[in-house]
Amino acid sequence: MAAAEPGTLKPGKTIDRYRLVQNLSGTGLWTSWLATDSSDGQQYVVKLTAAERDDRRLVGYRERLETLTNLAHPALALPSRVFYDQGFLAYARCYQEQDGLSEAPAADLHERINHAIRIAEALHVLHRSDLTHGAVSSANIRIGDNVRLVDIRLDSHGGERDDLTGFAEVITQWLQDLPDDHPRYADGLLQLPPRLSQLQAAFTNALENQAPLPSALQIRDALEDAKLQWQRMRTETVIPTTPEDHDLDALPWANPPAATAATSAAPATGRRRTGVIAGLGLLLVGALLAVVVWLPKLVEQPTAPTVSSPPVQKTAAEEPAEPEPLTEEQLAQLFNEREEAQAVLDDLIQLRLELDARKVTLWANKAFEQALTVKAAGDQAFRDQQFVDASQHYRQALDQMTAIQDRTQAVIDTALADGWAAFDRGDAEAAKRHFGLVLEIDAEHSDALNGMRRAETLDQVLELAEQAQRAEKEELWADARSYYRDIMNLDPDTDGVEAAIERLTGIINNIAFQDHMSDGLSALDAGRLAAAESAFLAARRLKPGSAGPSEGLQEINRRRKESGLQQHRSQILTLEREENWAEATAGYQRLLDKDPNLQFAKDGIVEARERAALDAALQNRLQLPERWWNAEGRNEVSALLAEARAIRSGGPKLQRQITELDRALDQAKRQVSLYLQSDTLCDVVVYKVARLGQFESTELQLYPGRYTVVGTRDGFRDVRKDVLVSPSPGQQSVEIRCNDEV
Repeated sequence: MAAAEPGTLKPGKTIDRYRLVQNLSGTGLWTSWLATDSSDGQQYVVKLTAAERDDRRLVGYRERLETLTNLAHPALALPSRVFYDQGFLAYARCYQEQDGLSEAPAADLHERINHAIRIAEALHVLHRSDLTHGAVSSANIRIGDNVRLVDIRLDSHGGERDDLTGFAEVITQWLQDLPDDHPRYADGLLQLPPRLSQLQAAFTNALENQAPLPSALQIRDALEDAKLQWQRMRTETVIPTTPEDHDLDALPWANPPAATAATSAAPATGRRRTGVIAGLGLLLVGALLAVVVWLPKLVEQPTAPTVSSPPVQKTAAEEPAEPEPLTEEQLAQLFNEREEAQAVLDDLIQLRLELDARKVTLWANKAFEQALTVKAAGDQAFRDQQFVDASQHYRQALDQMTAIQDRTQAVIDTALADGWAAFDRGDAEAAKRHFGLVLEIDAEHSDALNGMRRAETLDQVLELAEQAQRAEKEELWADARSYYRDIMNLDPDTDGVEAAIERLTGIINNIAFQDHMSDGLSALDAGRLAAAESAFLAARRLKPGSAGPSEGLQEINRRRKESGLQQHRSQILTLEREENWAEATAGYQRLLDKDPNLQFAKDGIVEARERAALDAALQNRLQLPERWWNAEGRNEVSALLAEARAIRSGGPKLQRQITELDRALDQAKRQVSLYLQSDTLCDVVVYKVARLGQFESTELQLYPGRYTVVGTRDGFRDVRKDVLVSPSPGQQSVEIRCNDEV
């Protein structure tokens, strides 16, 4: 089937089960349509491209689409179905009015950072699935109650630059477009948190200078750090007066950005601090911030913190004492505790994604929710930098999810057993429910796929089986076999159906065999050999090893042989009656070539050959009489006539030949006159007859035949003439003169 063209699409057309309503993306290689699902009335976005089913360019595309349908992440607008229909490769996605549109992000920087983190998380999920987005632009980001990527490209993941470049452009634009009323701080502070400023500088450097971009996961961690900085900056009671207090370490994957104008304008007092205490303080601050650079990957985001009211001025007595700085050992321990918690969290996130892909909420929802509750406690402890508590919660949640995962095979086995039990008792709906649960857990489970396929047709199979049994009771064998064949087409694995078809085929063939044998014998008795042969051949096809059809065919061949011999003999006798002895001889010879033992042919060919030879001799003499107009020839003809007259059963042709040849012989025995003329100067001789000498004219009496007359004369060239003397009456003459001098 040739692939359809996108230009053939129009509102009202139905592709698969989706009726197209409105074109959302114009025309082109791919087109997006608002469509209605005819099965439930829900609205979907259906994206289509013209494609042959075996088009190699789109085989991998379909595989990656199907990979997307198995991903589970709240920030991805994923396909719900992938299908071929009417020459189109298509996928459906639940429709929302914001599809394909970009809402302006919230003005608050905290919310903007949250959006960016959600997008980075989505990109990270795609990368882990070996996919890229390829077009993270404003038009492909939907921001409403949550943040979701739409219109995901399906390029094989060969690097992150393309999609992260688009992401960097979006985030950079957001950070540049902060509203005019964005809160600022005391003189000397940067407008943005330092980590965010560094991230923006890294983006700018990559976009302008083709420098390496950070990975999606690194960007997400940096954004988390910036968010925490932002929260702290907004809630701090004492606002530092020098930028050095916020001069955090540069991002580990980017060169330190150039100093901003605000930084260069900072008071010199902060830059001139010296001494052991100041240096140690800066070292401790840098180390502490290095600890929190790598925040957890894919941790659920907390809701935006409530902005606190303006700080109330406190007296010196009310001001809290500054915390004691951490020692290097404490910082190292804190770092190790965080790394340990992060490692457990990585395993926990991976296991959660696997369970989500297996639709865990369908078969272990309560236990899964309990594990998520424990994980959420770990997330909160992680954000509070209580990494030991976080590790404990994460391990507890990991153990709970591992226990759930360990139950997976038992759930599958139980569901399969229940499905087949329901199938065996004829409950199709229950069987489909159980098999469906297995397929939700493992979409490629072969036993469940087979069970679902069979359950889909179970009701039809049961109804056909009942009809087949009724037909057998009524001895309607062909109808019963037809019902079983319908069952075989619907479900070839149905127990006993193949044996039933074979059994019924045997019954039907036995009946047909007897009918064909009866028809063949009846036709043979009536001499209708062609009809008998057809019936016996049909019987032999049904039972190739049976003796009955072979015996019938042998009898037909015997009768045909006899009939053929009689027919040939009759034809030869007709030729003999017509005195066509040459053809009769050939007829006998053909019979003897097939069967040398045919006595009538052996006897008949002898007489036919003799008569054929006599006929040829007589005919030759009649056609060329001048060849025997001599004494020897006349004798031969006389003997030939005697042989012909001796035949007792001579026919009209022979009698006619005898009469004509006898008359020709009689004429050949009578002399006729030959007149010769000369000039009295030549000597004339008639060879074997007479020397006539010189004369002016003379007459000879000769028998019909061919003669040679020669004239000679001294000094002149001899003259020689051949003369045919005919027995026909009338004057015959010849002139001999020698006139050519030598």
